[in-house]
Amino acid sequence: MFLLLFVLWWIFSGPLTVEIIMVGFFLSLILEFATVKILGYRFNADLSAAVHTRLWARYFKTLVVEIVICCIDVLRMIYTKDLEIKPMLRRFKVDLKEDGNKVLLANSITLTPGSITARVQGDYFIVHALDGALMEGIEDSEFVKILKEMEEYDETF
Repeated sequence: MFLLLFVLWWIFSGPLTVEIIMVGFFLSLILEFATVKILGYRFNADLSAAVHTRLWARYFKTLVVEIVICCIDVLRMIYTKDLEIKPMLRRFKVDLKEDGNKVLLANSITLTPGSITARVQGDYFIVHALDGALMEGIEDSEFVKILKEMEEYDETF
């Protein structure tokens, strides 16, 4: 929070001088301590936000890459005449603790072409895929690893 306040001070203060930098530094520091005292803000919330931002960026990048890969796989299935497609319905367990992360995983699976999350019951997911090859490693996918990393980081605070 301190860094954000300090950067905003620099942006809105105009030309930079030593006095402006010093005043901005002390005002940002005072505001940081005021938010801690009055609003109950925690210093480790800044660190948590930074880590979560990195993990969300990684999750989004992984989602985009998986969508592109699955689009190519589905196009290959459509345009290959002699390809034998074997639809598959699979039940697997994922050890995610937060319901929001389970919903996010289910929606991410559904967003990737060729697969759809049919049901989520507790820790178990039932997923349908156009071909069994699309299901390889789904229970230990990069999505699950990132979501577990987020949950582990939340537990430390």
